[in-house]
Amino acid sequence: MKRFLFFLTGAMLCSVSMLQAQIAVPAGGVTLNFSSIPADTEWNTYSVPGAGTTADTDAFMDTWMTTNAIPNITGGTNTLRTLAADATSSKAYWNSTSQRLVTQPTANAGTLLIAHLQNTSPGLVDSLSVSYTMFCGAAGTTTGDPIFGHRIFYSLTGNAGDWHPGLVPDQVLTAANTSAPKSFTLTSLGWAAGSLLYIVWADDNGGPNPDGDFGIDDITF
Repeated sequence: MKRFLFFLTGAMLCSVSMLQAQIAVPAGGVTLNFSSIPADTEWNTYSVPGAGTTADTDAFMDTWMTTNAIPNITGGTNTLRTLAADATSSKAYWNSTSQRLVTQPTANAGTLLIAHLQNTSPGLVDSLSVSYTMFCGAAGTTTGDPIFGHRIFYSLTGNAGDWHPGLVPDQVLTAANTSAPKSFTLTSLGWAAGSLLYIVWADDNGGPNPDGDFGIDDITF
């Protein structure tokens, strides 16, 4: 009996640990300011194989998500790097100076930045508002880069082909050395209590070299 009780306690502790692994989103929401590098169970990154192109379009980026699923875009070395200044990188990184999450693709088709959220409210969530500040440093230009920022995807399963594109406008800036508040709302979610939601900020490796360095900070879910 003692062994049985110990097993139950261990399982309960494991369940609590898993519950805390992702970004917990309670009924009142949560704000992240990236004062330290986030855990790789909360945010991670993936380098989309291929090469940069001036022909990048929303449709081109949508093809990335037909074959990529959470297991292959979160495993292995697909974790955020730490850099002290903005720089080209095949994977997203945490800038320890500006304390932002940044994408600036190089040597690939594009870079994905993925947030792993868990509904810790007591009930079903049908819509989720996301707001943050978006930055672009000195690099990049809108000339030859038709998507000067991020395309947004989301999924409740993280399965290949189950990513929803186009339901949220591309989150873009108009020029380098600018910043702007950004927001979007995911609707008709049916996000059950305790379940996961994945949101992707996708950055194409556009025509200009180097590509624009796009940062996000002070994000509220």
